[in-house]
Amino acid sequence: GAVLDAFGLAALATAVAIQLSGMTLVPAWAALGVALVAVGRQRASAVFTWGGLIFILLAILHGMDAAPQAYRTPFVPFLRLEFLSLLSPVVALLIVSRLLKDAHPAGLEGSVFATLGLWLATPLIGTELMRHFSVDADRYRSAALEFGYAAAVTGLSLYAVAVARLAPEGRGALSRRMPAWLVPLVGALTVGFMLIVDGHRSSFLLAFNPLFAAGLAAAAAAAIIGASRQGALGTAARVAAAVFLLALITGELRAWGRLGPIGDGTRAEALFRAQVWTSAAWALYAAALVALGFMRSRPELRWAGLSVFLLTIVKVFLNDMAQLDTVYRIGSFLALGVLLVAASFLYQRVRAPPSQNTGSDAQDSPHGNR
Repeated sequence: GAVLDAFGLAALATAVAIQLSGMTLVPAWAALGVALVAVGRQRASAVFTWGGLIFILLAILHGMDAAPQAYRTPFVPFLRLEFLSLLSPVVALLIVSRLLKDAHPAGLEGSVFATLGLWLATPLIGTELMRHFSVDADRYRSAALEFGYAAAVTGLSLYAVAVARLAPEGRGALSRRMPAWLVPLVGALTVGFMLIVDGHRSSFLLAFNPLFAAGLAAAAAAAIIGASRQGALGTAARVAAAVFLLALITGELRAWGRLGPIGDGTRAEALFRAQVWTSAAWALYAAALVALGFMRSRPELRWAGLSVFLLTIVKVFLNDMAQLDTVYRIGSFLALGVLLVAASFLYQRVRAPPSQNTGSDAQDSPHGNR
């Protein structure tokens, strides 16, 4: 019986493929996959369940092959039949996850399919936003690339936060180790690094431009998700937010030196000013991380701040000092020294004496607070 069911499913797949083509085949296979999984759940049939999952996989693969046809003409993002067609396998996986949540036929874990569906939506959202600005980019290529990067990073950041807040963690080991928000967040940070490296193409207003705002959105998404999650992945998200924000500030200042106004000076002088401001920004950022690490009781933020302080010192001694006059060298050392002394004072001020942590008696005694 199982062999006959398998032959019947193969014939059904062939018939659908003969009757339909292009983008219409994607939602047809996705809907058929959901129907077969539902039948398999009712009949406790592994053949129908796996057959339905194979149909959804075929829909995904055909959607990947047909996707370039959906971006040939200008369009309004998300509000068109082509995007809904590509999104249908995502919806199918979410429905399948719901169907398999309680029954678990064939030993399948439903939450895994929900996670896969939410992951699959990540490239769809990023591509939809990026292509919206680049389909007709010949007339305004620089602006199109900048806004495309900004829109993709912002969209993926919002999507990652929404998934982290709305999608519950799966019950299985795989879902706990690979949560649904991981791929959207990695996608936002990855496109964000592309933004940092090759984002600005023309003169811009420092810190007040779409690219920098989009980068802040990605850093905020990683920080929000990291603050709401415990364990190694939560710590990794918080550290990623700190590292990405440092890279964003550095890239913004470097681009400002390369493309910003030069006034009465030269481009070389503008690049040097950007380099000095980068060191100052690093030092201030390190102090902020150390302070925030104490306020939030996050050791990883304190260590990140100290690491940035070390990078700043190395940069100042090995790079900046060689290009500064004596007066500016003294000023740079004084400013960096003040920040380091402030960080050291904060450590001594906030760190509780060991006697206050040994027991409740020490905390309640009048001498315990000295």
